Amino acid sequence: MQHSYIELSYPYCMHALVLDKEGLTLQKRKSRVLKSHEARLKILAAGLCQTDIHVADGKLPVSRPLVLGHEFSALVIEVGADCKRVKKGDLVSADPRSPQGFLGIDTDGAFANELVISENNLYTLPKEISPLAAAFLEPIAACLAPCKYLADRSVKGLVVGTGRIANLTVKLLHVKGYELFNTSNRLEQIETSSQHVVIATSFTESQSSDFTRILHPGGLLIIKCRPTKSMRLDARMITLKELSIKGAAYADFEQARTYLAEKKLDLTELIGETFPLEKYEGAFELARQGISRKVFLKCAE
Repeated sequence: MQHSYIELSYPYCMHALVLDKEGLTLQKRKSRVLKSHEARLKILAAGLCQTDIHVADGKLPVSRPLVLGHEFSALVIEVGADCKRVKKGDLVSADPRSPQGFLGIDTDGAFANELVISENNLYTLPKEISPLAAAFLEPIAACLAPCKYLADRSVKGLVVGTGRIANLTVKLLHVKGYELFNTSNRLEQIETSSQHVVIATSFTESQSSDFTRILHPGGLLIIKCRPTKSMRLDARMITLKELSIKGAAYADFEQARTYLAEKKLDLTELIGETFPLEKYEGAFELARQGISRKVFLKCAE
């Protein structure tokens, strides 16, 4: 796959989708000179996730102004003097976590023509992978996280949710040999004490009592979501049934990179419509509908 490069001269402007006091607006921003450990990326594709929508809608408070976005693929167009992990021309994606916080929440993110980021966050991918598939590095690392707590591949479990994260989590579980996992959001139809593991990719007030009800005594609840407000669980039932509760943020990103690089996962049914950056309003409107396919922004040519 051929990619074009940007010829750099300072200062120059990029376009970025910025959340400020007025809401989301497309703005021009000046670029900056790299630090020695940083790389400059041309963003090829950036995926919209529920976190981006929560931030844009004010449900997840952030300091403004802020460039949103943390799921992306990009082309390295410049590297700092001390960079060793990546080089100009590499196709990359990233772990959004850093000592400064979370990309697109605490620090400026990827809904822009370019992004400057530490090379330590970056993972290179084969260039034959499409930019849309490469942007799934972060979701794959997130959905692999529950496997950290699963040793027995014959365990019977349920992934709660109907969205992309639930579907991707089940796909990854099956690829890794956990065949007895299904997905459902109709917990009232699930038999009491029938599940040894419940992975919650959604968590609402109405679901909380069902989580503890459907778990088998000694069962495990894995929370694989980030609700925008505090949720309650039945402490009495947790005690009586001796349930365990784990939070699952991310698996090893190198493992996620391997799944992408070796094409172990068919992502076709999870890839949805792509919008140019300037058509961001349509992209957010579609993503808010909770469709099963991920919506993307095409941020640069």
